[in-house]
Amino acid sequence: MLTVQNLIAIDPVKLQVAAGMAGIGRTITWAHTVDLPDPWRWVSPGDLVMTTGVGLPQASQQQVEWLEQLVQSNPSALVIAPRQDAPDLTQALLDAADRLHFPVLRASFQLEFVKLSHQVIESVLQAQRERFNASERLFQTYAEALRKQPEMAGRLSILANALGMNLTIEDAVSGLKIVEAQTLSPVDVDHIERIPIGGRARANLIISSSARRSPDDSILVRSLAGLLGVELERLMIQRDLQRAEGASLLRSLVDSTTEFTLALPMLERHGLTGTLVMSGDTARPSRPMVNRRYSSLPCPVRANAVAVRRERTVDGAKSKSDINI
Repeated sequence: MLTVQNLIAIDPVKLQVAAGMAGIGRTITWAHTVDLPDPWRWVSPGDLVMTTGVGLPQASQQQVEWLEQLVQSNPSALVIAPRQDAPDLTQALLDAADRLHFPVLRASFQLEFVKLSHQVIESVLQAQRERFNASERLFQTYAEALRKQPEMAGRLSILANALGMNLTIEDAVSGLKIVEAQTLSPVDVDHIERIPIGGRARANLIISSSARRSPDDSILVRSLAGLLGVELERLMIQRDLQRAEGASLLRSLVDSTTEFTLALPMLERHGLTGTLVMSGDTARPSRPMVNRRYSSLPCPVRANAVAVRRERTVDGAKSKSDINI
């Protein structure tokens, strides 16, 4: 990231701040040379506007209006290397630059704008390369985490260690923490930022770091939030499939279309462990029990889940039904 302050510090350029010192922290995204009387029509936000001053009006009030229109297009700064026939900068223009926190820089006419443009563009491209390299390292780290850690908490910890910050995913509605990875102690955390994660999950990414992130980190943070959004969406798809599979299994057990032994592998895939209990009972508690049998066998069902087969005898006829509680 190249700022106006960085550009001033480059000794060969020899730029001097004429006004607008409060705005030298502005980021420079490109460089543009223009000597037309309406430069705001040709520049983009973040541009370093370079001019010989021949397009400037003569009168003080007109110079102020000229500068105010230029500032509305949100360039980073104005560099003036005045030609001999260019009007002088009025004090009113310099006062307006201070009021607007817009840097106005002076340079000698001998300064070649081409060299200054090369300096700016090379610095901008280098910053972009560094940001994209950081994003590439993030994706590589995430790919390694997918291979090493089966659980999301483990993958988030790997990402947090690689980035040197604490990462937390919270539910955007309730504020409850879904998963958390701590690499910094609370005393080392100076800045906390909450970033929405796109998708159905309606979650936020909380970044706790030792310093406020710079604008250069925006691509990295967007990449991280995008990765975690894909991760949450994948988990939600898995959960939807599990719910559908479980509902189908329950219906088949209730309808007696699936034997318990055939359901065991499916229950095991869902992580259900415990004991399967089978029992028989009468249909009406007021009637004496004609036939009652109990049996149990090991079964991968959850400890608080019991599959029950009821076998009842009513007027000499048997009927069966399966339920899962």
